[in-house]
Amino acid sequence: MYKNINNNKGSSLIELIMVMMLMIVFGLTMFTLIGAGSNTQEKIIDNKNAQSDARIAMSYINVTLRKHDTEKGIFIEKIKKSGKNAILLREYSTDGTYDTWIYFSDGKILECTVLSGEQPDDSYAFEIVEIEDFTVSYDEESSIVTSIFNYTYDGKPEEIVSNYKMRHNIAQP
Repeated sequence: MYKNINNNKGSSLIELIMVMMLMIVFGLTMFTLIGAGSNTQEKIIDNKNAQSDARIAMSYINVTLRKHDTEKGIFIEKIKKSGKNAILLREYSTDGTYDTWIYFSDGKILECTVLSGEQPDDSYAFEIVEIEDFTVSYDEESSIVTSIFNYTYDGKPEEIVSNYKMRHNIAQP
């Protein structure tokens, strides 16, 4: 009988160690799965935010073009600092003439209002949205302003292209 008691104590210790090992393996597995799920969710949210920012930028540009679609109201002009095309909105008031520039700089689409004839300055501009790249062009023949908004979705470069047909031809500044 004495031998059985010793054997029972030893087997219960082994059973306890086995249960503890199974609990540790189960805990590590759950921790790994939760971590992987969290990373996947974060990646999905980042992808959707990038796509959403591109759509917000497109909507903003189209509404702005529609709002300023008058004769001598919109121009497409290069910014001297970057050499990239920008949208130039010329506004006439009793105080003078002002230019509002919508352009891409340092990963953001910016809007800056300056006196007519001046170039935009990033320090006075406000941010519309962060995006990877933005280009704009104008086809005089068809009177279409083409805006291209670039972003990354699931590690791949994507773009949204918007073509806005102007009711009035874009004038030369």
